[in-house]
Amino acid sequence: MRILAVAFGSRGDVAPYTGLGVRLHQAGHTVTIAAHTSFAPLVCAAGLGFHDLAGDIGVLTSPLAERVGTEDGSGAVVQAVDAAAAR
Repeated sequence: MRILAVAFGSRGDVAPYTGLGVRLHQAGHTVTIAAHTSFAPLVCAAGLGFHDLAGDIGVLTSPLAERVGTEDGSGAVVQAVDAAAAR
């Protein structure tokens, strides 16, 4: 089976998918992780496929950082991606 995991965010968001990906690969699956370019070495070092997510991670996450802990923060990821796509 071919599996694509999309990890948006920091190293703490991407790294768990490498562990999961390694176990899936050991079970015979082909695993690719899509994440920001800066995480390519982490993903490739785990022996997994990598696909670059376009965009500047700083621009994409800055609205999140401002909203975390606020009452309306629950939709921040969707709003940040929508705002980035509109640019």
